[in-house]
Amino acid sequence: GIRVPGLMHYPGKITRNVNVTTPTISSDIMPTILKILDVETDNPTWAMDGIDLLPIVEANIASKQYVSRPKPLGFWTNDQQAIIDNNWKILHNPGLGQCTHQAPYD
Repeated sequence: GIRVPGLMHYPGKITRNVNVTTPTISSDIMPTILKILDVETDNPTWAMDGIDLLPIVEANIASKQYVSRPKPLGFWTNDQQAIIDNNWKILHNPGLGQCTHQAPYD
């Protein structure tokens, strides 16, 4: 679903508990793990859907401020689709309660 919590554990880089509110998606896991392991993909010319999450987590640890996602993400399920770009979300065929306002845009 959209806005489902996740958890990262990496004692070498994540030195304290931090709440990261930057939108992420499961396709971000592979680039993050490749970076942690310092491994190149077998197909470096292929587009990678996700992003490495470590810079976002490290910036949150350092500044405790919101860090923008560098590129938007897309999500779809059944007859609903969404494009999420940090604090902005465009929904097609939203469900009940999915279009309520939230700070700071109330």
